[in-house]
Amino acid sequence: MKRLVRILFAAAVLCCFIISNNIHAQSKRTYISLNTGLFVPGNDYIIGGYKIVSYDAGGSPYNLLITGFGNGGNLNLSIHHYFSDIGIKLKSGVTVLRQDEDLALAPAGDRFAYDNTLDIVPVELSLVYRINLENSKVVPYFGAGLGFYYGSMETKVMGDFIPRQWRACSAISGGFTCNTGIFIPIYYDLLLNLDAGYNVAIGNWELEDQDDQTITKYEGLNTGGVSFNIGLGYRF
Repeated sequence: MKRLVRILFAAAVLCCFIISNNIHAQSKRTYISLNTGLFVPGNDYIIGGYKIVSYDAGGSPYNLLITGFGNGGNLNLSIHHYFSDIGIKLKSGVTVLRQDEDLALAPAGDRFAYDNTLDIVPVELSLVYRINLENSKVVPYFGAGLGFYYGSMETKVMGDFIPRQWRACSAISGGFTCNTGIFIPIYYDLLLNLDAGYNVAIGNWELEDQDDQTITKYEGLNTGGVSFNIGLGYRF
């Protein structure tokens, strides 16, 4: 009988601890997460671009054409703070897009290369809403806000039989962002964070040739797009 009482008492204490821990977890208002993932530009023509390699009958490349910067990768640090179920989210990090190729072209094997890079540092502030699901520990959220984006753009064309073409510039863009995601507990307050977002970043870019100082202008260019990210978070 005493043993049964001890077991019941221990079980009651454990239940109280679990309930208390869940209530305490819901009361934690700050989430921080480090995420990485894929970025797909919204502007397919100028930012996304394309790559074409032509081959002769023998399978050797004889022509190369690259435009834009392709898809890229994200590395972001996000901080959520909730006042109730409504809060704010601050996000920053870096997005890197690069499209390059270096080939020896037929028939003489002359070198021909492209190297296009676009690096973007976002600073986004959003209003977010978290959904407290009954009898569930996962925390979905969605939000929308404003963003500022510092970008550095560079395009290079180099070859044995052509003069170098090297253009570069930097710009600050402004726009809006929206995103949705979910926090999934892994171990106590350690979380798995899945996040997807979309942003528009409009700016004026002036690519200057580094040799002859001629300028190519892109007015109202959107360097935003869609992102899919995964990472680890912590709440406190």
